[in-house]
Amino acid sequence: MDRTAHLAPSRALELRITPVGALLAQTSISSEPVALTPDLLLALLAFAGGVDRETALARLEERFGVERDAFGHSVEHLMRCGFLVPAASGDAPAVTGHFADVLRHVMMLGDGVRVRAYGQALAAVAPDKRVLDVGTGTGLLALLAARAGASAVIAVEESAIADLAAQVLAAAQERVVLVRRSSRDVELDRRVDVIVHELLGSDPLAEGLLPTICDARRRLLADGGTLVPHRLEVMCVGVDTRGFARDRESALATLASVETIADALGPVAAAVAALPARAFLVNLGDVPFDVLTEPVRLHDLDLAVVDEDACAASGRHELVVTRPGRLDAVVVYFRAHLAPGIVLTNAPDAPRTHWDRRLTSMSAARPVLPGDRVPIEVWRESALKHEQLLVDVAG
Repeated sequence: MDRTAHLAPSRALELRITPVGALLAQTSISSEPVALTPDLLLALLAFAGGVDRETALARLEERFGVERDAFGHSVEHLMRCGFLVPAASGDAPAVTGHFADVLRHVMMLGDGVRVRAYGQALAAVAPDKRVLDVGTGTGLLALLAARAGASAVIAVEESAIADLAAQVLAAAQERVVLVRRSSRDVELDRRVDVIVHELLGSDPLAEGLLPTICDARRRLLADGGTLVPHRLEVMCVGVDTRGFARDRESALATLASVETIADALGPVAAAVAALPARAFLVNLGDVPFDVLTEPVRLHDLDLAVVDEDACAASGRHELVVTRPGRLDAVVVYFRAHLAPGIVLTNAPDAPRTHWDRRLTSMSAARPVLPGDRVPIEVWRESALKHEQLLVDVAG
């Protein structure tokens, strides 16, 4: 890389101090957190505003004793981690974990419900518009926008799957500009008319949807522009997992049933009994379940105006029971409004998609009958790039 090129700290960088005082940094959900030592932190801060290496080194030399070789090694490490990126619009080093896995994208490409919904939405909103695809993956949505008649398409991808996207777009012979860096570090000479994104996990917030889209909307979308999806409803229903869910009572019953040594497991039972209620809130994956309640809307997010902390505050709701059973978990799902009349959802009663059914065990199960009302609480947990919504019976 040109050593005279200007580098800057990535806008996607997030920091967290651990309970033992370590400083962790992360720029992508596809990468692992990295410890920032004092020398790395100083080197990173020296590039504030976007400067070349010599200018950054001079900044440090004004106040600290800095060895040139050690500084160079620090800069290379920061660039490999994605913490330092080109200040201009050049490509950044690719992230190699998680969404760089081609098999993840095969599942998404094979999801006909998803592909058709986005194709219909882009056919409605993309013709003659400038379109930005945030997190293009293999290039699917960018290609759909181009073939819908967009006047220009910019596809952004931070992971190494961008190599495959380049080949797909070339094979399709569509005029799409591929930018290999985080959308947080993208600068455009002209704002776009449409931003299309599919940053949805089985937990709707798990892929950093809100901070990513809020940033793109503020910096890259023209006034009056369109987001696809433009609205996101976060929903849940109460379910009976037919004994798969675990709570304190069932955990203690399991210990009591252990053959021959149950009498010696008192210390384990005491440890289980001392666990906080939230210790039993576990994701159960794709287990069988029966829906027992009416749907509840936990959040209704207008992505044109929402802010990053829209789901930060805890909230209380009520599950209304419609059939008898043992209420021991909830299914959290989404309804993404792509365009008027086009809604994509992973609801329990909707056609199956590549998204899992995200079941969260409650800390205490209870038998319920039709007409019962069960208060619940929802809150967000956030650690660097990873967010999740948790739901439990309200205390």
